[in-house]
Order: sequence, then C-alpha cells, then structure tokens
Amino acid sequence: MAVLLSKPAAAFLPVLAILVAAALAVRWKLHREPAFLSAWVALSVGFAVFSATTGFYNGLTDEPYATPAFAAQWWPNLYSTPVHLTYFQYGTGPIQLSAYYVYLPFLTLIQVPGLDYRWVSLAAWAFSLYLLRRNGAAAFGWGSLWVGLLAASGFNDFVPIAVLTLAFLSLPGWKGKVAEFVGLGLKQFANVFVVAYHLYHGRWRAAGIATAVTVGILLPFLLVDPLAVWCGVVLAGQSHCSSFLGSLGSPTSAATQPFYAHLNYFLWPLWVVVTFAPRWAAGTRRAEYAPARRAAAALLDRPGRPVREDSEGLGFLLAVMWVRVRDKVRGRGRARSSPP
Repeated sequence: MAVLLSKPAAAFLPVLAILVAAALAVRWKLHREPAFLSAWVALSVGFAVFSATTGFYNGLTDEPYATPAFAAQWWPNLYSTPVHLTYFQYGTGPIQLSAYYVYLPFLTLIQVPGLDYRWVSLAAWAFSLYLLRRNGAAAFGWGSLWVGLLAASGFNDFVPIAVLTLAFLSLPGWKGKVAEFVGLGLKQFANVFVVAYHLYHGRWRAAGIATAVTVGILLPFLLVDPLAVWCGVVLAGQSHCSSFLGSLGSPTSAATQPFYAHLNYFLWPLWVVVTFAPRWAAGTRRAEYAPARRAAAALLDRPGRPVREDSEGLGFLLAVMWVRVRDKVRGRGRARSSPP
C-alpha cells in the first residue's frame, strides 16, 4: 500500500471508488439506514484514531508540522520568511523541511498549542461529519475510511471544509456569513468554492463581497511584501519566484508536483459532490426546475430510448445542471446585448 500511495493515481482512484460506492448506497437505500451509517462512520473514525496513534499508514504529508510552525512568524513575516524544521515522525527521522507559507493567514492560527496537529485535523473532520449527520449520502461519502486516513495524517484541508460546512449547511443568517468570511481566510480552495457557489446561484453581489473580503484579509500582508503574497498565495510558491522570496533556491511548494498527484486536492470535489449533490437533486423537483427538466429530457431523448421529465438518473440530473447553467449564461449574454 505504501507503494500505491506514492503514485499519482492514489489521489484520484480512492475518491472515484468512494463516489461509486456512495452512488450504490443511494441506489440501494443504504444511506437511509441509521444502523448501517453509524457502523460505517464508527469504523472510519476508529481506523483514523488508530492510524494517528500508531502511525499505521500515516505520515502522508508534512502539514501537521509545517502548518502550526508558521504561527510563530505570523506577523509580519508570514509570507516573506521560510520555516526550517527538523522533526521525527513515529520514530522515523530526522526529517528536514524548508517551506514558505502558501495559504491564507487564518489557517495557521487554528490549532491548539502543544497538541499534535493531526488531532486538530481529525477533530475538524469529526465535526463536519456531525454537521452532515442528517444527510445520509454525505455521511457515507465523507465518512469513508480513505477520508479518515487523510484526516489522521493531518492534512489541513479539513479545517476550512469544516468551517464551510458550518457556514453553508448549519448556521443561518449573519452567523453563517461570519463563518463564510472566516473560511475565506483559510485556504484558497475555500475561496474558489465560495465565489463559485454564489455565482452558480446568481448572487453576483455576494461573490463580489467574498472577493473583496479575501483581498481585505490579505491586504496587510500585501502592504508588507506584495511579491511574497503573490508568489505564495496566488502562485502557490512556484520556484520561479524564488529570487523574490529569499535565500531558498527552490521553496517547497504545491507547484513542484502536478495537480493530480496531491492526495488532499481531491478531498474538495468529493466534499462538494457528496454534500451538495443530494440536496440539489432533491431540489430539482421544485416547480422552478420544470423547464430545465423538460429541456434535459429533450436533450437526452434518443429513438427507442425515451427520457421522461421525472427521471432521477445521474445522467439526467447532470443534464439538468447543464441546462440550468447554459440558460443562465445565455440570459446574462442577452441582458448585456439588449439596447438600454
């Protein structure tokens, strides 16, 4: 398994397997069985705790060491100065790490001093599972063994995902908006999700506010060292920025590997699909989706294989989404081209 985890395919294949398993669980109605879901999630949580405690297939990232270390230089050198660490992991080491900070500034502050960051990551995952407890499909997919293993390894993605789950699925009104703004200060994937979410729902003002809040969070650091922020946050510390960033010849960065080689990157589409797709699919039964369902049925209709407007298959629902997005884009285009 250690060899498998070192391959780029390890980032994608487990997530694909989880999505297939979640689709089958929904098809077989297992996501509505409390006893099954409880046993499934309990197995994953137990395995994650065992992994974090013993090191069993753990140590998949250096983030539990690097993320907390940057808090010591939070201001004003968060992006300008690299950290140099030597650490031991489950008796293995010494391991050398030199890295620049490549996330938004709040992420390194969310920790418990003296507590291994793996437990922070595990707690964030467990908290998001608790928030998703009434969404059977989401609890099944997000509560899988693979996701638990990544949480036990200390990937810091679980903190912003927990905050966004709180913001968009649990807290109403201004409390949810506060949580959303906190999420904008954690990790870039959260910012992309928030802006895309608002744009999909046609909330252009909210998307603009989210962008402005992101800039506002970064503004103090931009004033101190704009090149470091640009290279660290926007370009994820790409090596051609090293001449601006100090003494390291090639800063440790996500950009040194292809996107698909990162185990944690695929956590984000997995969370989006298992969390929001069931809610969206249920919402397509509302009257406002009737035109899109008719258009999707016409789009998929083939001789001898008629597609009905009340279909619930995955292909049909994807077609409904495509029609909705297409019509929104066309509507915006017609609005811009109309004479005043």
